[in-house]
Amino acid sequence: MKQHTLYNIDDSVNKTSIVKFMKRCGGLSAYLLVIVMTSFMLASCDEFLDTMPDNRSELDEPEKIFEMLTSAYPVHDYVYFNELMSDNWDEYPRYKNHTTLSDSCWTWSEVSETGTYSPSNVWSDAFSGITTANMALEAIDKLNPDEYGDNMPLKLRQARAEAIILRAYHHFILANVFCAPYNKEKNASQLGLPYQYKVERELSPHYERGTLDKFYEAIQKDLEEALPNIGESNFDEVPKYHFNINAAYAFATRFYLFTEQWQKAVDCANRVLGSDPAGMLRDWAAQAAVGSDRDQQGQKWIDAECNANLLLCTTYGNYRSVFGNVSTLNHYSHGNYVATSETMRANNPWGNSSSAYIKTTSRYSSNTLDRVLWWKMPYFFQYTNIIKGNGYTRSVYTPLTADEVLLARAEANIMLGNYEQAVSDMNIWARSIYNGATKLTVQYITDFYNKIKYYSPTEPTIKKHLNPAFDIGEEGGVKESLLQCVLQMRRVQGFYEGLRWWDIRRYGIVIYRRAITFDGSAVEQVLDELPVDDLRRTLQIPKRSIDAGFQPNPR
Repeated sequence: MKQHTLYNIDDSVNKTSIVKFMKRCGGLSAYLLVIVMTSFMLASCDEFLDTMPDNRSELDEPEKIFEMLTSAYPVHDYVYFNELMSDNWDEYPRYKNHTTLSDSCWTWSEVSETGTYSPSNVWSDAFSGITTANMALEAIDKLNPDEYGDNMPLKLRQARAEAIILRAYHHFILANVFCAPYNKEKNASQLGLPYQYKVERELSPHYERGTLDKFYEAIQKDLEEALPNIGESNFDEVPKYHFNINAAYAFATRFYLFTEQWQKAVDCANRVLGSDPAGMLRDWAAQAAVGSDRDQQGQKWIDAECNANLLLCTTYGNYRSVFGNVSTLNHYSHGNYVATSETMRANNPWGNSSSAYIKTTSRYSSNTLDRVLWWKMPYFFQYTNIIKGNGYTRSVYTPLTADEVLLARAEANIMLGNYEQAVSDMNIWARSIYNGATKLTVQYITDFYNKIKYYSPTEPTIKKHLNPAFDIGEEGGVKESLLQCVLQMRRVQGFYEGLRWWDIRRYGIVIYRRAITFDGSAVEQVLDELPVDDLRRTLQIPKRSIDAGFQPNPR
């Protein structure tokens, strides 16, 4: 079969990090990327077997530490493979462009590719970021600790907190990509990963994976140590590209939500949203006013001045193509069929797409593509040789947003039985994204979902059986109906951001692989099913790490 070649990145090159988006001049179209080349590359845990990490600049001044921490942020992302593994994408047999990676992700098969959008790059990126954070922590501890005592200067104390929360964040991403879904009852028997507290200096280290409960305990310990000391005095003009205070508490909200610590999730969300949660959300009317130009839409989406954008990260890849209106990877797509029956163009409790502020969720249909568009990740090009025109495609994404925090608070309040508070947040979200959204009440939502049949792959609806490890009451009951609604909001909100896959894992949602008919109007064939406890819900760790001695995930 014909395959489309994606941009590939050689992992042996020095790691780069975009540390500044300079102030705009002449509007959103005039961005200047400042690329800072770091002096080291520790790509992954297994590469410690080949490289000693001590060939680096001496971190003997606070400013050097602050600068180095910018390279601890991720430059690869989970967005593409998470989207493909979720129920957001169908197969369109009439279109032929695909890759080994897209095939593997969509079919939940072993992923061997190591290109731009691959899980192996997320693995390498996370361990590289963890190593950088640990280097910063070692350097901070060596800067006259006896002189400081308990009175470490504010900037160093905040840098230390930033390094610790980065270490926690990278481990959390690893847990949700390469470990089994969180389950209190089973965590003690599930494989975790080694928690990296120090810079590895052995040539042939042996790593025990440990258990998932201990792994999450270590993440939580780091998170709770960092939170009280997170600050913004080191960030100059680019706080959104660092773990600023709101970003830190947004991460904590997600962590506590995913680990079923509902009240802590609410408490952290409150810190982010304050007394005016509506003012923290994305201004969908302003987003829509930009127009349909894909570059302007994408640049508006990642605007650092937008209250909703709590953390911005750079990444490799051309998402304008893989999620856009071109034939790149057109064999799999979020087309009109799934959009109309299940997502943003479906009849949702709060309204339908005719009343949505943003109209970029329109269908693009031609003889080469059927896809619903939503421009969230703009296109940039990083030159490595300007004369020859060589370089890498880059983008920026929003891993933490106030909109997600609001819906996380709603979900946590549902689990706590605070139904009215949850529905209040759901109304705030609906009114922000839809002009004239239907006013939601507990009774209205319950009645709405009780009138809908549960999903089947050939008769799809927005209502799917939920099978989480925690109690959500009876099907058709108030709690289950409210959860149906907030999960649907999270699905729409997180579209093309990779977040739906993690909700599928958390709630044990059974999903299917479907081939869509030539005209895009129906399901031609149901190809596969992913049951609740299917081991394919967890990606296998990279082969090079298994070869280096890591215990693989069960299959």
